[in-house]
Amino acid sequence: MQAEIIALRHQLSARDAGAQLTLGELQVLFDAIVTGIAHAVTEYAHQRDAELLRQANEHFAFIAHELRDPLSSATMAFHLLKSQGQLPADDRSVSAVDRGLQRTSELIDQTLQIARITSGIELRTQSTNL
Repeated sequence: MQAEIIALRHQLSARDAGAQLTLGELQVLFDAIVTGIAHAVTEYAHQRDAELLRQANEHFAFIAHELRDPLSSATMAFHLLKSQGQLPADDRSVSAVDRGLQRTSELIDQTLQIARITSGIELRTQSTNL
């Protein structure tokens, strides 16, 4: 509907200028307007989708980063209890907790790695003395 209004305005402007547009010329004009609108809508959708994906990746990275500190504390406490002999070494539940902590750490690391890759941020490592 909007494209038809624009085409009609162009036709009236051309007539006011003394030009006569043929039906074929009006069709070309109308097609050009509709094509331009379609391209604009498509570009808008691509930009919107890219922004939504960027926001989702940023959100996942934020959550993964926030989970990393408490997971590190839990892992350190678990291994401290285990090394002090306060947890039975051959117990199945102790092994399950250990595997769960390792797997959660791997998932967080993978999520942060994916977030870095999709963000385009390049990491540079640098050795330092502690």
